[in-house]
Amino acid sequence: MIVFLTSIFISLCSHAQNCGFEKSDWVSCSRSEECVLISDMCGSPTSVNIKYEDAVKTFHHCRGMQVDCAVPEKLKSKPTAQCKLNKCTVISNPYILK
Repeated sequence: MIVFLTSIFISLCSHAQNCGFEKSDWVSCSRSEECVLISDMCGSPTSVNIKYEDAVKTFHHCRGMQVDCAVPEKLKSKPTAQCKLNKCTVISNPYILK
């Protein structure tokens, strides 16, 4: 049993390494103009620095093939990407309807 669980853990780790790892630079910012809204590996909105948009999309595509995702929550308003505390952040006002 332990050998089986160990092989599963090693397999999962090797898959994660094939995709690489998230980097803090991907979300760092000093102005909101540096942030862009994209879909994460499960289709939910996420905000990243525009310089790393392609790298993050590639990462999420790779990881998305390895995880089971729940259906993304339907937002009541259109989300926006903003720089808050030097981090690209998704802002969505739940009180404003589309």
